[in-house]
Amino acid sequence: SALQELGDTYGPGEDPQDIYIAQGNVYAALARPAEAAEQFRMALSRGTANADLLVLLAEAEAASGNSTAAYQAAQ
Repeated sequence: SALQELGDTYGPGEDPQDIYIAQGNVYAALARPAEAAEQFRMALSRGTANADLLVLLAEAEAASGNSTAAYQAAQ
């Protein structure tokens, strides 16, 4: 909830990529891969795609059973 409150301090569309990555990591740690993948996709829409973020997305997609999306992220 602290990360969500932090995100609320930014204007619409201005929240930084790091907040989504942190939220995705929290969801992944809680074994909620679908929500983690959603946060990592949002992070990609807020900044540049780097290898670390794409790996996180691919892992979350694979863990949620979405092998096609996992493969696409890994490419």
